[in-house]
Amino acid sequence: MVVCSEVVEHVSDVASFVASVSQLTRPGGVTVFSTINRTICSFAGAIVAAEYLLRLVPRGTHHHGKFVTPEELESFLRNNGFTVRMKHGALYNPIIRRWTCSAFDAVNYFVAAVKAEDAADHSR
Repeated sequence: MVVCSEVVEHVSDVASFVASVSQLTRPGGVTVFSTINRTICSFAGAIVAAEYLLRLVPRGTHHHGKFVTPEELESFLRNNGFTVRMKHGALYNPIIRRWTCSAFDAVNYFVAAVKAEDAADHSR
């Protein structure tokens, strides 16, 4: 299993990053991503609230233009021989400092994908 947690929103070339992750995933293997959606809600939650109001992360950590929609991530995964098996939103409660799974994916979300048994190396 390969886990990419809170990385995608910081890379310059998501397509190339997913291709690199594909090289690390064996055929039939699972890769899980957690990242931030590119929505108005994510701007408010991940930048305004997390960086400026609650100061959970340093200011300037996130750039809204680098956030990736679930549809974009799923497309990159399909292009690299993956089948998406699960997508869930994730909500953070700063009062109790806990994450929970949710149908709401407008800020944070997880995607789990399985690499095809016969997946070709798409990075070449």
